[in-house]
Amino acid sequence: MVCSDCKGHEHCIDAVSPLKYQSAGKCSFTSGTCEPCQELQKLKVDIRQTCERLKKLLARHRELRTEFNHRHSPTIRDLPVEVLSRIFQAYLPDDLASLPRSSNDKSRDRLLKIALPLRLGAVCRYWRQAAWSTPSLWTRIYVNLINKKEPYLWSQRQLLQKWVQRSGSLPVDVYVSDGGIRYSTADIGTPGMSCLRVLARCADRWKSNVEVHLRRTWVKYLFSQVSKVTRTLELQKFVLTREDVSESEESLRSWPQCIIKPQQLDFVGSWPGISNNLDWSALTHVRSTSWTVKECLEVLRRAPHLVSCQFMYTKEDVGTTTSGSNRVRHINLRLLSLTPYTSESSRILRFLTAPHLQTLCCDYYDKRELAHSRTLLAEFFSRSRFPLTRLELCTDMSVSLISLLDMVPLLKSLKINAKPHHQETIDPFLQRLSVTREIFSDYNNANLARKSTTFLPCLEYLMINLPSEANGFFPWIYVPRIFGPPSDLGKPGRRPLKSLIVELQFPKEDIDVPGRGDIPRLIALRDAGAVIHFNIKGNDNKITTLQWEHYL
Repeated sequence: MVCSDCKGHEHCIDAVSPLKYQSAGKCSFTSGTCEPCQELQKLKVDIRQTCERLKKLLARHRELRTEFNHRHSPTIRDLPVEVLSRIFQAYLPDDLASLPRSSNDKSRDRLLKIALPLRLGAVCRYWRQAAWSTPSLWTRIYVNLINKKEPYLWSQRQLLQKWVQRSGSLPVDVYVSDGGIRYSTADIGTPGMSCLRVLARCADRWKSNVEVHLRRTWVKYLFSQVSKVTRTLELQKFVLTREDVSESEESLRSWPQCIIKPQQLDFVGSWPGISNNLDWSALTHVRSTSWTVKECLEVLRRAPHLVSCQFMYTKEDVGTTTSGSNRVRHINLRLLSLTPYTSESSRILRFLTAPHLQTLCCDYYDKRELAHSRTLLAEFFSRSRFPLTRLELCTDMSVSLISLLDMVPLLKSLKINAKPHHQETIDPFLQRLSVTREIFSDYNNANLARKSTTFLPCLEYLMINLPSEANGFFPWIYVPRIFGPPSDLGKPGRRPLKSLIVELQFPKEDIDVPGRGDIPRLIALRDAGAVIHFNIKGNDNKITTLQWEHYL
């Protein structure tokens, strides 16, 4: 019989650890303990002894497995730890692209690549010792706040502590993401904050890439912890995404509490302002989203070493004016990419001079604004007089396109994003190419830069994107004339055009293909070494290249 005070026996037995007997109170029998209590005490002793015995057996089993692996596996037996560590480092992938800005399968792929040291350590004890003692394997730290369940976050915190410790004193790359999931600050609470605190403890070793894909509330908390470790972060690349529309621009002025000095900056949302929290002096590459024209010009002014600028979805200045005093002359800029919403946004070109620009990408969405943008482009070209070699633009007027291209005789790569009714643009352009394929061989690049003796004499690559409304209609009849006879390809005195890519995006109806009379000429040019492709881009973004032989 069990005494009335012996309760909760279902909680007394733990199959892994020694039993700790729990009772609601002392045994009420005056003679001592009851029979069940005495038996339980004896059983506890047996369980402890059995657990100790099991631990020893498991330890011996691991030792024998290690000895077994050494005896039977030459990969383990013959490789010193130093060699194995170098193999592990070589196997570590170096193609880790930017973290996805939403929760999808790519996030899992990135996590699997970063978790490679754990997978190596799971092979055997010898490999685990080698991996654990190789700090360079642990220099990429990934904090996943997509899963907001407390057990996961607490486990991640423990793993992060060991991960940071194993990285030793080496510089680390940091990737933090909430997967774009919108939840309140309280949802990840203390466990999520503890993960960020562990990450911040090694902030003095943040030297290379720091990618933060968090809502601004968590960004501010993270950098409040970073400021306790270091006051200046000199980074190779700093990426910050996940704009919160609800948070005003003023709320961003107060963060972070430390100075960030990046060489490359990728920033989504309201720009961080001109406060002392962001040092622009070392910046060479910038990619922004949703900045105004005035803010973009301010960055160009404050970052004299900028080489590459990509301004995405530039907004017009509301309530402010950009005067002539804001003009910027940037002598180091080599690449400029603009994707503005409105003609007002394209005013960056009005206030910028870039005499050494080599690559320019301009795309405009609204056809009504093209006339204004063409004027700005022409003025920008004339004012900068740059040695442009790569150009991507959208246009709908053949005269302005040809006159614009006449101003860049050193152009080697040209990509045109055609608009509906593109025949008015493309036909005259291709016709001009076809009648100017012969160039003067006694002019060098310096002469071409001063005076254009022919149309696009250095062009090597041409790509034309057709809109879905085109259904593949393209004047292929000009192509053989542009390249000339197959036997003339590569000869001096001719335009060095090597590739023509025509791409139709999201076709809605049957596709128009080249006529049967043109296809043999295209095949002959292809066989002579020219690259002439007709690509179809489907709704799934997959690209299919048509085979000319199928349409003979």
